[in-house]
Amino acid sequence: MSIKTIDLQIVGMTCPSCSAAVERLVDTLEGVESRTINHETNNGVFSFDKNKISEEQIIAKINEGHYKVVLENAPAFAFEGVVPA
Repeated sequence: MSIKTIDLQIVGMTCPSCSAAVERLVDTLEGVESRTINHETNNGVFSFDKNKISEEQIIAKINEGHYKVVLENAPAFAFEGVVPA
């Protein structure tokens, strides 16, 4: 097992239910060992087995919902229509 931890900025979360929705999304992924998501800071910390799942797969799963992961150097238009909390 090779555990990696990532810290992601997630926009669009405004309440505890939003945090829970992101949790439910990533809970469906095999290989995610733990997650802590905070709507107040727009932050998510994920620990995962990088032999089972990739960072990109976690990000893609979060982006399937109403919330979007902000990547460094992402163009501003990539989040058009998403209102940060």
